[in-house]
Amino acid sequence: MIGIGLGLALTGFVDQGTAQEISQYLQGYLSMPQTTSLALMLLMLRLYMVPILVAFFLGFVSIGVVLLPLWTALYAGILSFCVSLFVASFGEQGLLVAGALLGIRALIGIPCYLWIALQAHDATRRLAQICLGVKKGKGLGYDSGAYWSFALCVVILLLGVCVDSFVTPKLLSLTLSSLL
Repeated sequence: MIGIGLGLALTGFVDQGTAQEISQYLQGYLSMPQTTSLALMLLMLRLYMVPILVAFFLGFVSIGVVLLPLWTALYAGILSFCVSLFVASFGEQGLLVAGALLGIRALIGIPCYLWIALQAHDATRRLAQICLGVKKGKGLGYDSGAYWSFALCVVILLLGVCVDSFVTPKLLSLTLSSLL
């Protein structure tokens, strides 16, 4: 909730010239040939995977108890800021633009992120309790099921990148053609 609130609050600092810049950028996007390249797919893969990889690796360190909630707030804040920026720029139609641009990534990425982040939080909490002497134990905080969950999320995200790279340009083009 803090991240979402922060994303909304930061939108208030965006000046009116930003709406013009976003419109020009999106018009330029529409004029480009709609092809999917390897470079685009690698960029999308990075956008999908970085939040989940960071959350997963924070589960291996006891300081993750503090860093994981902060990372989650940042992740939510960035998504919220993006949506709010489109709404501030285009009014109610900005929600349609944000949905076309970020919808598939949000529908696939957020559940995978939350699934991994909850397991990472449990793992890092166990590690912190061991480090502080609250509990006895050794080893990693993750149980074996967490690795399978992570692998499944990676597969889901890879499929999401494929779907997103082909569907999002078409959705965005349809949405923007009615707006611009």
